[in-house]
Amino acid sequence: MLSYAGIIRIRSMGMISARISPDTPAIAISAAKIDKILIRKTIRAKFIRYLCPTPYEGILMLKFKTLIISALALCWTTVMSAQEGKVQFEARAGHSGTFGAFFAPSLLAEYYLEDYFTVSGGVQYSTIGKTSLEVCPAYFHDLNWGRISAEALIHYTHIFNLNNFAAGAGVYLKTRWIDARLGYYYRLFGNGNASINEPFNIYYRGTVHCLPMSEKWDLDLTMSNCETFELERHYQPSFIIQGWYYPKDLLGITLGLNYTPAGMLHRSADYYKLYTTAGICYRW
Repeated sequence: MLSYAGIIRIRSMGMISARISPDTPAIAISAAKIDKILIRKTIRAKFIRYLCPTPYEGILMLKFKTLIISALALCWTTVMSAQEGKVQFEARAGHSGTFGAFFAPSLLAEYYLEDYFTVSGGVQYSTIGKTSLEVCPAYFHDLNWGRISAEALIHYTHIFNLNNFAAGAGVYLKTRWIDARLGYYYRLFGNGNASINEPFNIYYRGTVHCLPMSEKWDLDLTMSNCETFELERHYQPSFIIQGWYYPKDLLGITLGLNYTPAGMLHRSADYYKLYTTAGICYRW
């Protein structure tokens, strides 16, 4: 009879060798078979968890479904009565120091109602298992030098077994040469066992338009911690280069580069993120 007390050694050739004891023969198990077993167990556990969630997870799931239905209803109502707007499909591909390589397609939209109200937002899915939803309604007023807006922010992200919900409000200034965004948000992290509250956070975004006089070309330089679907703490800013080209009045193409350096304004040295963004938009 074999004894299961021993040392497990993982080899780089895709095999796992378990040496039970000096007088026991080695047992070789295919790593592919183990992966299949683990995947089946994970899928089964997630399916059972979905059918029979814990009370806390059930409340979060209900809130999330209610939020999605409300956001879709708001977007549908907005589309039906929008005077002008923009729909954009984009994809992000890059590398994160936390999750590794990733690819994230997304769908974004922005609609104007009357002459003073706008709603923007979208949904995104990432290959690292991250799903995000963001909605941002705003009231704006046009001035001689630009536009000033008062906005609300609703952000939800689900990644692995962690739910991240944030809600806040801020102001947004838009001029020919620069844009500035500053606001406050409250965030709640939670899973089936515990939750963490962040009662005070600041989000900000500063952009310089390098080609403000061009009708078909635009190049923006941005420092921000609140890009769409990316809501970081104030000490984790990203630096973005974003370009636009409008070959036609209603059609636009965008290409960008986003970099979050390690150790920027904080002492963490193992976090960074670098990805490119490519997209196409239709506006009317």
